[in-house]
Amino acid sequence: MALKPVARFALKEAGKAFAKYGLGELALIEQWSEIVGAHWAAIALPKHLNRRTETLTLRVAGPAALELAHQEGQLVDRINAYCGRRLIRRLKIVQGPLIKASGAHRRGARALTQGDEREIAKRTSKIIDSSLKEALASLGRAIRSRAV
Repeated sequence: MALKPVARFALKEAGKAFAKYGLGELALIEQWSEIVGAHWAAIALPKHLNRRTETLTLRVAGPAALELAHQEGQLVDRINAYCGRRLIRRLKIVQGPLIKASGAHRRGARALTQGDEREIAKRTSKIIDSSLKEALASLGRAIRSRAV
């Protein structure tokens, strides 16, 4: 039995989950900042994609909704250009607080000690695949930096 990369499986399953809730285009979520730019990504997040009406619902932080409404045509063009086809025709704007997956509301990360780095290096030392080794070390650093 051949081993398959976990990322391939995870992306496939995440795509199914997002499709269930109306965001079948996983790239919209994964690449949102690159698609619309840092300014818009900071104040608007995709919430739902209605393929039948070609409408993308965005949750927008506070008064930025008015500014976004004036830029709707440009944002629709950027999203469609990124997707390589006309995916959406219009935006539906819903005002509300943004909930970011990045943990923006958490306390800042603590600096890693030399002991943390040694422990991570020790735990990943027997991994042969260099890209997997670096990915797991990076994950270990992220976890250790969040520990209180």
